[in-house]
Amino acid sequence: MITDPLFYVAAIPALLITGISKAGFGTGLGILAVPLIALTIPASQAAAIMLPILCVMDLAALWAYRGRWSRENMKIMLPGGLVGIVLGALTFRYVNEAGLKLALGAIAIGFLLQRWLGNSISTSIGH
Repeated sequence: MITDPLFYVAAIPALLITGISKAGFGTGLGILAVPLIALTIPASQAAAIMLPILCVMDLAALWAYRGRWSRENMKIMLPGGLVGIVLGALTFRYVNEAGLKLALGAIAIGFLLQRWLGNSISTSIGH
C-alpha cells in the first residue's frame, strides 16, 4: 500500500482526468495521468497502476459500442496498435527508470504539441 500523501494528491486528479477524458469530455487529457502519477512514484509503477483501470474503461467502451465498428478502420489501426504494444513491452523491459520518465515526458509533450499545432493548422485552413 502506498502511504505517501503526495501520491494521492497526484493520483486522484489523474484518475478523474482519465475518466472524464475517456467519457469524451477531456479532449485527450488522459495522456497526463501516468506522467502526473510518475511525479510521486516510479514511472513503471504508475503505468502498472493505470493499466488495469484503463483496461476496465476500454471494456466498458467496447460494450457500449458493440456491433458498431468499422472493418476499414480496424485494418488501419490494428498494425499500428500491435507495433505500439511491442515497442511498449520492449521499452519497459530494457529501459531504466530515468529513460521511462524521459519517454513519458516526450510522449506527453508530443501529444500536446500535436494538439496545439493541429488546432492552429486546422483553424488557419478554415475548418
